Amino acid sequence: MEELSERCDGAAAATARVKADLRATEKEMERLTLTMKHAATYRQLRPLYDQYRQSRDKEKFLRGHEGEIILFEAAARELKRLDAVPLPATQRLRAEMDELTARKAALQSEYRKAQREEREYNTLRQNVEALLEKPREAEPQRQRNNELE
Repeated sequence: MEELSERCDGAAAATARVKADLRATEKEMERLTLTMKHAATYRQLRPLYDQYRQSRDKEKFLRGHEGEIILFEAAARELKRLDAVPLPATQRLRAEMDELTARKAALQSEYRKAQREEREYNTLRQNVEALLEKPREAEPQRQRNNELE
């Protein structure tokens, strides 16, 4: 019974560890997705922002391109917040995302396996406990059945 209990605890710990790794991988994927989005916006609007900075009449230029300039500045702030300065290469970001996606798939498979093992051990423990406790409860049940007949 002790060995079964240890195995149940071990399976639960393995499931918790894999779940934590999976969550960390998903969180890193979210961060990377945001970085890729903001980097694309930054790269797309950088030439327009350079024109704005070099223009003689900044107010007039700003009125004509206010939305794009605000998006550029917001993307630049977010990239700094995400510690993506200097701007990472797009290919490197995609390669990192592919690696994280493969890791996530492997972790999901491992997580399902760990959950299945944990359920099996818990079911086995419940069955063993039920068998060990059944003789004590069976006698009063038989007496009640006999009284009803």
